Amino acid sequence: MRLQRQRQFTLRRTLALLLGVACLCVPTRAAEKILSKDAARKAITRVAGLELPKDAVRIKAVTGTGTAVEVAATIKTAFRLQQTEAGQWRVVEVRAGDRQWEEIELLTRALHVERTTPLITQLEALTAQFAERERIRAEKKLKEKDEPADNAQAQKKKQPAPPADADDLRAGPFVIKSFAPLLSSATVETEIDTLFRLNKNARGQWQVLDAKLGDSAWADITALVRALDAEKATRAQADLAALAGALEAFRRERGFYAVADSAGALVDQLNPRYTNAIIRIDPWHRPYAYTGTRASFDLRSLGPDGKANTADDVVSDHAGR
Repeated sequence: MRLQRQRQFTLRRTLALLLGVACLCVPTRAAEKILSKDAARKAITRVAGLELPKDAVRIKAVTGTGTAVEVAATIKTAFRLQQTEAGQWRVVEVRAGDRQWEEIELLTRALHVERTTPLITQLEALTAQFAERERIRAEKKLKEKDEPADNAQAQKKKQPAPPADADDLRAGPFVIKSFAPLLSSATVETEIDTLFRLNKNARGQWQVLDAKLGDSAWADITALVRALDAEKATRAQADLAALAGALEAFRRERGFYAVADSAGALVDQLNPRYTNAIIRIDPWHRPYAYTGTRASFDLRSLGPDGKANTADDVVSDHAGR
């Protein structure tokens, strides 16, 4: 009996030891699962204040494990260009969201780069190439229209069908999908190959740390947003100074300030006698805030956070008293 109990005890110890060894041999799971494509897409659509639609971001690959990953993505957006007197195309704006455009000059100042940076000149050269190709195609179609129908049909049969992406032009990270000219301006729809670095913040949410286009250096997103907001604050202050100056001209002539409860209503009273500028929207794409009585006024931008009476508000230095 005693021998039997000893054997059972030994068996239990052996099983426990084997179980412990087995546990040690099983590889431990990563602290965090790899970032899903849907979660990566969601984080990228909100990066740097963008409001991109879901279908504007196509995730190609997610690499890395734990709390830091790298995401390769294609971003669909558009650029507005102006044609100079010499016929050269210059990028002036980039689409940042639904009916939201950011000025290239503002971005280059925030990044402390020249507007002749290789990425910009690359896009401008690609646009010129695309525009020239479209011009040649239009001339060819016009010529074919004037040819006898039999000859035109015979030429079409000889030509093989172009591939699905034959209309696209690529250079570096840019692919131009379409070109829509209007007088001396144009809008180009593009796809941009982009790399992002993401990690989890203190609340467990994925956020974009850095971004990279083509062969350019990694850009710190937080630093970029901070610099861009500073440039926008400077622009907002200039807008507010212009409106305040017009308000003072209004008061000098009429003896009181314009009474209104919005910047839109204010501009209607000031333009065009006291200012030729139409200033309604701040650099963060929100209406300027204005409340005015005959004796005083308050004129401000709600700043980056879009909330009234917070530390980032940009307030006119010439507010009426």
